[in-house]
Amino acid sequence: ICRERGAKVLLTGMKIPPNYGEPYSRDFEGVFHRLAKQFDLPFIPFFLDGVAAHRDLTQADGIHPLGPGYSIVVETVWKSLEPLLKKKSG
Repeated sequence: ICRERGAKVLLTGMKIPPNYGEPYSRDFEGVFHRLAKQFDLPFIPFFLDGVAAHRDLTQADGIHPLGPGYSIVVETVWKSLEPLLKKKSG
């Protein structure tokens, strides 16, 4: 639907905490990789890279960013999003 309407898509992946177990975590992350490949999408494997598990950048849960963490997320996403937005459709 996105492509039919000319929308540009950037897929951002996520990781889950290790307590889910290695097989489930691997399968979970694999879904994003497969979708990116299947639909030839630009892809950020983990948009919280450099933020998650850093106590000074996240809330008490160690996952959800605080203000400074969001600044890093914005930088991470923008590196892939800006060139995508500059590309001409068609």
